[in-house]
Amino acid sequence: MNIAEKQIYLINHVRSYFKKLKAENISQLNSVFCYFSIWSPLPGLSKLRTLKKDFLGNLNLFISILKGVISISKQSNFVTINNNNKTNVSKLVVTWAYKNNFLSNGS
Repeated sequence: MNIAEKQIYLINHVRSYFKKLKAENISQLNSVFCYFSIWSPLPGLSKLRTLKKDFLGNLNLFISILKGVISISKQSNFVTINNNNKTNVSKLVVTWAYKNNFLSNGS
């Protein structure tokens, strides 16, 4: 199988995968398994690598999912500051900053 045939095979596989998700009412926009980037080891690429039907492809998918779960668990410590202050505001700023990164006046 030459490179063009492999590409066509992958495209057809992804199309059938999307049709299957659509039939099951699973949003392709919300699923990390539907983002098939070739430059980053995300679960979508790892899922394509499982087509090789070898142990390393499945191991790669497992590690990719595990890394995602660990990174979500580390980054899910959200804190709201001054949540009792109900003022009318025109802008909302969401940041990765910590409370000690702000001055006492909020700047």
